[in-house]
Amino acid sequence: MAVSDIDLLRFKRDMDQAIAVANRAIIHPLIPEVNRDSVLLLALSVARLRAVTFNPRSI
Repeated sequence: MAVSDIDLLRFKRDMDQAIAVANRAIIHPLIPEVNRDSVLLLALSVARLRAVTFNPRSI
């Protein structure tokens, strides 16, 4: 059974919503105020995690 374009779009929408809910549940208690400094710190943390994921010797 082939997956239609509409099914793929619905799946993508559902996954985007699930990721947004999970991010809010985890990030908001740690970073309740979103401002330039807090976003920068979050971006740096994400970059460090990506570096470790793709190259464990990078740290």
